[in-house]
Parts: sequence; structure tokens; C-alpha cells
Amino acid sequence: MCNNSVIFKACAAIVPADGFYLCLFFSNVAGIMEKLLKELKVKIIELLNLIDVNPDDIKEDDQLVGGHLDIDSIDVLEMVIMIEKDYGVKIDSKELGIKAFATLRTLAEYIYGNSRVLSV
Repeated sequence: MCNNSVIFKACAAIVPADGFYLCLFFSNVAGIMEKLLKELKVKIIELLNLIDVNPDDIKEDDQLVGGHLDIDSIDVLEMVIMIEKDYGVKIDSKELGIKAFATLRTLAEYIYGNSRVLSV
């Protein structure tokens, strides 16, 4: 889970007092990531028809593919299509897919870093 207070503390440690706007920027990024993580949990549950799973069951740093959700390669293909459609982000190689789908957090970070839809 993103923690805005951690970002503010880190910001204060490296940015002088007049770096207020930079801290707000990092805080906004954390807010966007938090929202994206929550949104992805809901979309994954709906897309993959995970009937007995609720968003709180999906931990941001747990293994996504092959983990307790039993997500397999067909599920990944469905998610790749959803990510391209909803966020305009392509995952076009196996190597990239392995990195992006390692955890929910790595997936959210990849989407955030490559989406023109999401902005600060």
C-alpha cells in the first residue's frame, strides 16, 4: 500500500523547505498509484470472474501469476487486452510480461509509467 506520510518524510529529507511543490507532486503520484492498485484489483476480479475473491484478498506484493489466485497464461492474455484497452499500455513480449505481472504493484507501476491516460 502506498503511504503518503513516508513520501512526505522522504521528500522533506532530500528537499529544502522551499521544495513544497515537489512534495505535493510525489504525494499526488502516491494517490494515483493507490487508486490504480484498487482499480486493478476490482478489474482483475471482474475480468477473471474470481467469484470467491474480494479486493482485500489481493495483496499488492504477492505473486500475481501462479500465486494463490491461480492466474494462468490465458488469464494473463485477458489482462493484457484489458490493460491495452483501458490504459493504452502494451505488453508485447514475454520478458516484459514476466516483469510486469510479477505482482500487482509491479503491474500498476508499469501501467503508470507507460500510460498516457494516467497523469499527475
